[in-house]
Amino acid sequence: MSCCSKTKFNLYIFERAPSKHCFPGIEIKTEILKLEEINNKQWEDIRKIQGKIAALYLKFRYGSDNTFILLGYNKGNLVYVQWIVPNRKLRKRYHFLKDDSFSIISCITSPEFRGNKIYPSQIHETLCSNRLPTNTFWIWASLSNLPSIHGIEKAGGGFVSTFIQRKFLWGLISFVDF
Repeated sequence: MSCCSKTKFNLYIFERAPSKHCFPGIEIKTEILKLEEINNKQWEDIRKIQGKIAALYLKFRYGSDNTFILLGYNKGNLVYVQWIVPNRKLRKRYHFLKDDSFSIISCITSPEFRGNKIYPSQIHETLCSNRLPTNTFWIWASLSNLPSIHGIEKAGGGFVSTFIQRKFLWGLISFVDF
């Protein structure tokens, strides 16, 4: 990895959905938990999907009393993880986010379950949840990540803009041009 990088992202907005939309595909049981409600077994499963370092980084970087994690299970096995973070935790890096909303970040589906419409269905689960203290959600995807863009648009994400993120010193320093 280079010490410097430049990536373009599409930014989308979602508003709370009044009812669930059925996405045909495999059956997923969903839980939305506050960070402090995650038990040791769940953390172990999250680390298996996201990687130990990524899960640890997300927990310490974005963890707060108002951070949520959506867990998607198929036949009792964790197959999907999604972080739902209050924007006050992200505004330092992403200045264009509104404080009273949340962002859906670091979504990952187990490789053997990709292509089953899990991503858009779990985004929609977030939008329908009464547990989350907001009506507005933001999400972004790199322009090179076409499966994520397709899933976001399938879930009903409204395109807002494209922005560029510049990273220096292997991501320790970053700037966003919006």
